[in-house]
Amino acid sequence: MPRVPFRRFEEGGEEVSRVYLAASVAESTRVEEALDEAGLRYAVEVEPYSTLTMLGAAGSSTGAAFYVLEREADGARRALASRGLRTGLLQE
Repeated sequence: MPRVPFRRFEEGGEEVSRVYLAASVAESTRVEEALDEAGLRYAVEVEPYSTLTMLGAAGSSTGAAFYVLEREADGARRALASRGLRTGLLQE
């Protein structure tokens, strides 16, 4: 299944779940490949997130947030984890 615009999920009236937050383009590409291979429709939105340096200073960055239908979220998380994508995996 392909990547779809987020508004398509909203138009369908079903609940969506954020399953992954990728911090780099390379990581985002791996997430897309895993979700494609699992046959899942997903949406991607650019979102800010907070970071901490090794010295404890706060910062911010942006990443790619991946959303799937709520009813497919557990399967999406399993597919991502099985591909070694655990750093940005979100349990909601």
